[in-house]
Amino acid sequence: MKYHPFCTLFVFGFVAVANVCAQSTEPITYSARLLQGRLHGSEPYRVLKGDVVLNHRGRIMNCDSAFFFHTREYVQGFGSVQMRDSTGTLTADHMTYDGQSEEAVFYEDVLYTAPNLQLTTDTLWYFGKANELYYRSGGLLSDDTQRLQSLQGRYDCRAEKA
Repeated sequence: MKYHPFCTLFVFGFVAVANVCAQSTEPITYSARLLQGRLHGSEPYRVLKGDVVLNHRGRIMNCDSAFFFHTREYVQGFGSVQMRDSTGTLTADHMTYDGQSEEAVFYEDVLYTAPNLQLTTDTLWYFGKANELYYRSGGLLSDDTQRLQSLQGRYDCRAEKA
């Protein structure tokens, strides 16, 4: 039987792409005082209660309780939510975090603090890969010398620019 070079290249390329797609993201690690397993339909998730700490790619998240959908690397955090990374700290009443996209949404009484800046709003989107914040429900951005109030805005955490 004779093999055609194009077919060999196609099969090799397909296997290489399949291996790249099959690689999973770095898993979210967590700890809590109480851990329970449950099902949402057919999807398993974990209920974390009491001094919840989650860690993912240099981001440390704390909250009172959380639902962790480990098959999707997805977290819903509730009560005294805080997330810290190398650029600043976010606090809110509750949040969602997607470990695959590294994106989060923070809800109610949201405060972002960095060494020379504060941003307050009701709802804030965090794009971890770009290290950007976005709000569209009104926000107040302030530092030592000025205050900027706007209906919507974007903040680049690395460049420290609005």
